Amino acid sequence: MPGKKDTLIAYILLFPPMGMLGLHKFYLGQPIWGLLYFFTGAFSGLGIIYDLLKIPEQVEQANALLNYRDAPQRGELYDSVYTATGGETPHDENIIEADYEYIHKNGSGFSKPERSLEARIIELAEASELNQLTLKDLIKAGIPLDDAKRTLEKLAREGVCEEVNMDATKVYCF
Repeated sequence: MPGKKDTLIAYILLFPPMGMLGLHKFYLGQPIWGLLYFFTGAFSGLGIIYDLLKIPEQVEQANALLNYRDAPQRGELYDSVYTATGGETPHDENIIEADYEYIHKNGSGFSKPERSLEARIIELAEASELNQLTLKDLIKAGIPLDDAKRTLEKLAREGVCEEVNMDATKVYCF
């Protein structure tokens, strides 16, 4: 699997003459755009101006396609063991077991396995009793509210799950 893309490297590859040749586009996994930049001189330089503003977003999208996320990656150590529930007991004990298995590394800390947020949420749903999740379940599993909401809505739009309203609570059925 290709490595995680870096914003600084993308910016370095953006500046002329490399940017005019589209090298930053090839680096970000956009070979069609890279060829267009190469043959048009980055649309006579206008593409470079646009990319100056959009490189961080393009790097984030490239990393998302490679299943990298902003969460700590393998090898980044925690000072203490992560507690997924913040001390609360979840309604389904299997949810926590499915999502938070930490790998002990060199006796000095714990690192989190690499998985996309979508994969983590699907694993949580499969581990729950009825293959259903609410936002509350994901928050208890340590997933930030905005990330959980955005990802569940995306999964529902793409037909991976179905959003159902039950007693004024959105339930996502997988």
